[in-house]
Parts: sequence; C-alpha cells; structure tokens
Amino acid sequence: MVLPQFEYLAPKTLGEACNLLYELGSGAKVMAGATDLIPPMRDKVISPEYLIDIKNIPGLDYLEYDETEGLKIGALTKLRTIEKSPLVKEKNPAIAHAAKVVASTQIRAKGTMAGNICNASPSCDTAPNLVAQGAKILVQGPNNDRVIRIEDFFLGVKKPLWNREKS
Repeated sequence: MVLPQFEYLAPKTLGEACNLLYELGSGAKVMAGATDLIPPMRDKVISPEYLIDIKNIPGLDYLEYDETEGLKIGALTKLRTIEKSPLVKEKNPAIAHAAKVVASTQIRAKGTMAGNICNASPSCDTAPNLVAQGAKILVQGPNNDRVIRIEDFFLGVKKPLWNREKS
C-alpha cells in the first residue's frame, strides 16, 4: 500500500491539535483510528499535506454517565469499548448496539465513534441513533468550545460542520 506523501504531526495536547488544525486549514486531516482516512488516501481520493494524529492526547478516551446529561463518550473512545461496556449496555443499549454494527471487529477495535461521525458519510452507522436520541456534540476549537446538536453537525455528504469551505 502506497500512500501520498504527508507531514505527520503528533500534538501532545488538545489545544496544540486545535491550533495546528486552524493554522494548516484544509490541507490537514485529523486522525485517531484512521479507519476512514487511510482507504481514501490509499485510493488517491484524498491527499492531505498534513496528518494530525490525536490518538495519544490524554483525557479524550472516556465513558461516563451523568443523570442530568446522560452518556458521555470521549472522542478517542473506541467503538469496541462502547460496544462491550457494561455502563453503555445498562444506560443506553441502543448506543452499544449502534457501535456493534459498525464494520468488523478489527475496525471497531481501532475506530472511534467520533471518527465515524466526523466522516459525515451517509453510511455512518452511529449517527441515526444519535440523531434520534437528540445527542449533542462538544466541539472544541482554538478560541472556544461549544455544544451543538448532532443534526446541526452534518452539512451534507462528507461535509461536517468544521469543513465549511466545502459546503
């Protein structure tokens, strides 16, 4: 497998990652599991100049439940973790099932729900369930953080909110 050339960046903090993405703009892609990124790169569908690898940033891999806000899933939480979690199965079994039907076990062991959503693909297995439940997304950026409804995140096919220049 031959990928196009790119510069690999591995920020150590979320703030650093946000700043890199802001500074590098549309030439950069964020990766964690990379399950939705490597195939189109291999197939020459996309050729980012920069890959910003966030998988080692601390504090983004978590599953929590709050009686007021419900289930909270960190951006780096693997689909397989969500699928197998006793907490998720108890508090929101529909989310556990949505995670379970994504691709193969190997993909779920590497891929994240956040990546599945950020791809903004019509075949995104987790989004319909999240939309039906009125899920919200914490969007973090270099200047501010905000919470948005998941249905407001999708601007079109392969066009997530953060990718406005293509809408």
